[in-house]
Amino acid sequence: MLRNDRSLMRLIKWTAAVAATAIAVGVPGGYLLANHARERGELVGEIEVKASQVSQIISGNPDFWSFEGLRIRALIADLDKPKDPALHRVLDEDGQVVAQSPQQEPAFSWPVMTEERALFSYGVPAGKLIVTHSLRSVYENALALSVFSFILGALAYWALRVVPLRLLNNAWMRISYLANHDHLTGLPNRMVFRERLEQALQDASGSGKLVCVLALDLDRFKDVNDTLGHAAGDLILKRAADRIMECLRPVDTLARLGGDEFNIIRIGDADPAKVAELAERIVEALDRPFRVEESDIVIGVSIGIAMGGRPETCDAGEVLKNADLALYKSKRSGRATYHFYREEMNREMSARKSLESDLRKALVKGEFELHYQPQIRLQGQRITGAEALLRWHHPKRGNVSPAEFIPVAEATGIIRPLSEWVLKVACRDALAWSPLVVAVNLSPALFQNVDIEAMVSRALSESGLPAERLELEITEDVLMSDTANALAVLEKLKALGVQIAMDDFGTGYSSLSYLRQFPFDKIKIDRSFIGDIGTHEGAQAIVQAIIRMGHALKMRVNAEGVETIEQANVLFGEGCEEAQGYLYARPMPKRDIETLFQATRVLDAAAGEASQLAVRSA
Repeated sequence: MLRNDRSLMRLIKWTAAVAATAIAVGVPGGYLLANHARERGELVGEIEVKASQVSQIISGNPDFWSFEGLRIRALIADLDKPKDPALHRVLDEDGQVVAQSPQQEPAFSWPVMTEERALFSYGVPAGKLIVTHSLRSVYENALALSVFSFILGALAYWALRVVPLRLLNNAWMRISYLANHDHLTGLPNRMVFRERLEQALQDASGSGKLVCVLALDLDRFKDVNDTLGHAAGDLILKRAADRIMECLRPVDTLARLGGDEFNIIRIGDADPAKVAELAERIVEALDRPFRVEESDIVIGVSIGIAMGGRPETCDAGEVLKNADLALYKSKRSGRATYHFYREEMNREMSARKSLESDLRKALVKGEFELHYQPQIRLQGQRITGAEALLRWHHPKRGNVSPAEFIPVAEATGIIRPLSEWVLKVACRDALAWSPLVVAVNLSPALFQNVDIEAMVSRALSESGLPAERLELEITEDVLMSDTANALAVLEKLKALGVQIAMDDFGTGYSSLSYLRQFPFDKIKIDRSFIGDIGTHEGAQAIVQAIIRMGHALKMRVNAEGVETIEQANVLFGEGCEEAQGYLYARPMPKRDIETLFQATRVLDAAAGEASQLAVRSA
């Protein structure tokens, strides 16, 4: 690129020099040559005519030199009307001047042009005609024109060299700026940040000082783009960059790496306590609302911090990786916070990558299995359905907890094919359980760019399960990020005929408002409230309030995590319709729950026959 730039500069300079020279020299030179040729042509034409006329006069009079001198002088004087001084002389055969015009020979100054022609009397040479013209005016005009041409050439040189080079230089500066800076915020970009970090680490390795890198990621920024559009997102990015800059020193480097990712290099004063203070200031600054389109937008920021400069941390890539690991820790810790890198984070990330790799293979290898936990109607203690719960048995890891692998599946996108598999298997298994209902949990991650309606519809049509026997459970998180979109999806699912339940009710802050916006079929009381019955003051009152509210909204109520008779009795007394928990059964494989269903049917049938016998005997 640099070689091409230099070649272009040389071409511009050469072109400008040639054009300027052509104008400064070529124009006056061309004028001089053209007028010199014109003057010579006029002089040749003039002397040819006069020589012919004088020859005619002397041919008619043998004593022409004695008697025709005045006539000849008059002839050359009458015909001679030059713009510049000119001298016309007629000489006899001995070279003596016979006639001359003007009589007083003018003082010629260089340059002059002279032509001569022989005179004849009946074909015999009788003398000659000499005409001398001055070319002073031609050369004076050429000199004046050369001054003008020089000025014009200088202007052409400036126009063809200085202006293009200046424009080219400005273009190069602009290209260089764009290549090294983020076009939206004007901050250094990833390439410049990396170069400065490498230089800072190199300087620090010899001085014993530390270099601190802070990796920043805006929280909930995607929601802003999805709801308000990219223009609002760009505005928030610029304002966020301004707020971060206000927290920094002039010697610190803030760069935008792309999207909503920012990185900071802090040099010289990398004391952990002061770095923590800086992180807290940034978190506080970005926690304040942004005013966009008459709305207050709250995003927040998560920060990961890593130190470099020691012999083992002088590699820029290693420092950036450590900062990203710390940032990931902050994201998992609830966001709007910061963490310093620790060695165990590396081990955690390696373990997570290994788990992710095994998770991708597990579905293909058939390592997943559905277990089912029965749901009991408290009135009459009858089974009304079962909740499908995903289990993973790894050949080496053993049984992997859903709390461990579900977040990884959601973060990596594996949750989509995994959820579709769960839906299809649950619907297929439940087909033979008529009239019991099967409940399936939907991950909040599915509501982001996934056609859940089509997924559920395929599972129902392929299995043949009636839609009313499928219950979909969602948590409040589904509605928090994009309420309008989530409600629209739930309306489409409801139109399929399936039942919709809100899971873990009572743990969020907006559950009540969501119940007003969407007619759920069922609400499930979170197990944390059930476990506190009898041990925590007020727990029973909260459960009672939830049950009454559900009934007021014409929704069934299910209690999760029921483990004791006391809890079941309280729930029954308060009017709760359903319960599930270890008191009744733990989650079990398909074959075991089908055995339980069969045993229940046998008991129900035996109870029915006993009741009929009692009536007959009476």
